[in-house]
Amino acid sequence: DMLVRGQSRYNAYCSPCHGKTGNGNGFISQRGLGYWSKLPASFHTDRLKREGDGELYNTLVNGKGIMYGYASRIQDINDRWAVIAYV
Repeated sequence: DMLVRGQSRYNAYCSPCHGKTGNGNGFISQRGLGYWSKLPASFHTDRLKREGDGELYNTLVNGKGIMYGYASRIQDINDRWAVIAYV
């Protein structure tokens, strides 16, 4: 149930930038907003594969780099952890 909820929240909030498969090629970067010096991260890189759940949670809540925090958008703590479990 947690992974299903995580996938639902990921698709709603994360996939526009990170893509449905987490490759960093979501529709936001494909539709002209890829002019940033850094594109959304791919979850398939070695760096992010080694990232701990706590750091991913911190990034989701507070943002990092060009990504703004999602604390106000994903307010339920259980939903946040469900996204991390899904990723």
